[in-house]
Amino acid sequence: MNYTIEVWLINQTIIFNESTNKNIISYNNAWFMDKINISLNHSDINTQIEWESQWEYNYTFNSTKKGENLTLTFLLFKTSTDNFNYFKDYKDIIEQIIDNSYEELHIWITVY
Repeated sequence: MNYTIEVWLINQTIIFNESTNKNIISYNNAWFMDKINISLNHSDINTQIEWESQWEYNYTFNSTKKGENLTLTFLLFKTSTDNFNYFKDYKDIIEQIIDNSYEELHIWITVY
């Protein structure tokens, strides 16, 4: 199976809407950071034994973008993805990109 992992640095504002009991997310900035392509062999899952990861990856990054409450967002795709420019702000389409991902993981960070 071929996977693509995209890494994004996102500046967002979250406001809780009390009338709907849901968070409203506004994307202020979204910068593409990296793309990782990986191919993994199919493996059956045996629930009788302890789970072992099939792939691990140490990720290091540098950023010239500064701010508080940024998210370093990892998006997993089962298909190939578009190519993005490192210096462009994709705030207008980041919600669609996130919605198209298979899985999402984000880490809240502050960059000084």
